[in-house]
This record gives sequence, structure tokens and C-alpha cells, in this order.
Amino acid sequence: MSDTVDFSDADAFTAYCVANPLDASGAVCAVKTTVEGVIEGLDTFFLLFAGALVFMMQAGFAMLCAGSVRQKNVKNIMLKNLLDACGGALGFYTLGYGFSYGASNNAFIGTSDFAITDASSGPDYIGFFFQFAFAATAATIVAGTVAERCKMTAYLCYSFFLTAFVYPVVVHSIWSSDGFLTAFTDEPFRGVGMIDFAGSGVVHMTGGATLLWLPLSLDLVEDDSTTKTATSSKLLSRFQPIPSLFKFSVPSSCGSDGTDSTQGPPWPLPTLILLLPLLFVL
Repeated sequence: MSDTVDFSDADAFTAYCVANPLDASGAVCAVKTTVEGVIEGLDTFFLLFAGALVFMMQAGFAMLCAGSVRQKNVKNIMLKNLLDACGGALGFYTLGYGFSYGASNNAFIGTSDFAITDASSGPDYIGFFFQFAFAATAATIVAGTVAERCKMTAYLCYSFFLTAFVYPVVVHSIWSSDGFLTAFTDEPFRGVGMIDFAGSGVVHMTGGATLLWLPLSLDLVEDDSTTKTATSSKLLSRFQPIPSLFKFSVPSSCGSDGTDSTQGPPWPLPTLILLLPLLFVL
């Protein structure tokens, strides 16, 4: 049989193993199945691990905010960071993921897979968690801007709306194969499309644009009595870059769907070691 089956062809090999499970080459088929299972398991674990590192940005921004506000407002800002993740989870789960990656006939927004109804296996749910971690990061960028300036309910509504609609529209346009700016299609925008590495545009530009707009929409009143008030902890606020370095290094070595881990440069650990002293010097 090996003379008539091209074992270098994955599809032909799989079809042969299905048709001849008890053949003399069954051991080879068993090895192939085992190896494929190990590869899938490693890919799934890496995606989960990368999503956890991205979600660590929540802890980083929480430390940054807690170290930058007055001591009496530390509990308030920590609770806002917690609500950021909670509100973002509700928004991205109910609407955001479907708007981002749901199938559609338009290049603007997805129209299916709301509340991840199309998920059927562990990797699908872990893929949702990976994408949610990026959505929560985009939402929490604004936390420091509105620290001591925004009511809890208003901030919760902001987190829900950003992850449920604003951020998903950008994601669908660039990361989804149906988006009008995507590079993952046969006819990309202007022949090239947009390749967003590590979320520099999709995540951080969206969060940064919101960061500029949101304070302008608030009725802020300058209080001269607090301009010289010491912050809670200057040292604590400088730990924020640590999760940021991990966020850019390990997770960004895979694609937006977490499947390509071959493009990550081997620089994160040396860079982290070199930059750690700067956290306490600058």
C-alpha cells in the first residue's frame, strides 16, 4: 500500500489511516495521530498561556493607577480596574466577539456567533479568552486618564460599550478575513492590506484614541488644592512596564488567531533583564 499512497500528502495519509486502521502500517497511523494530538495540545496551551500574559496587563495598569492617585482613592481605582475586566467580559462575550469574528456579508461588522454560540471545543473557548484579553487591554488603557474623575457606573458603561461595539468594529476590519482592511484575503486592501503586529494599531491605537476623547467628554473641574498632593506610591506605579514587556514579547509571537508562533524574535528575556533597573532609576 505504501507504493500507492503518498505519505507526504497529509490528506492522503489521513484517508489511508481511516480506510485501513488494522493494516500493517497501523502503527505509523497511530504515531501520526499521537503526534497530531501533542501538537494540538501544545498549541492550545500556548494560546492559553499567551492570553494569561496579556490579561496580566490588567494587573499592570492597576498598579500604575494605584501608585499614581491619592491614597484615599486607591480602593476606588482598584475596583474600577476590576469592573473594567468584568464589564469588558460581558460586552465582548455577548456582542463583541460576534461583531469581531462572526461571519457576515459586509466588511464592517460580524453578524453571527454572539455569545460564542458556534464554539464547540476547548480550543474555541480558549481562542475566545485570548481575544477577550486583548479587548480588556484596550479598555483598561483609559483607566489612568479618568482616575479620580469618573463615577463607577459611567466607567462600567464605557467598558461595556468599548468591548461590545467600538473595539470589535476595528478588529473585524483588520483581523477578520471579512474586513475591508485585512491582509488575510485573496484581494487585500490596495493589494497589501493591514498587518497589525502585536495589536499596535487594533488594541493600542483604539485605546489611545479613546483615551484622548473620553476626558474631553467629561465635565472636569480643576482643583488647585490637590495639585501638590503626594501620590500613593511612586515605586508601585513603576511595576506596570513588567507585564507590558511580557505582553509584547510572548503573545505577540503568534498571530491574531494564536496559531503562528514562528515569527517571534528571541529578545524578550535579555530585554527584560536590561530594562528592569530602569524602572527604579527613571
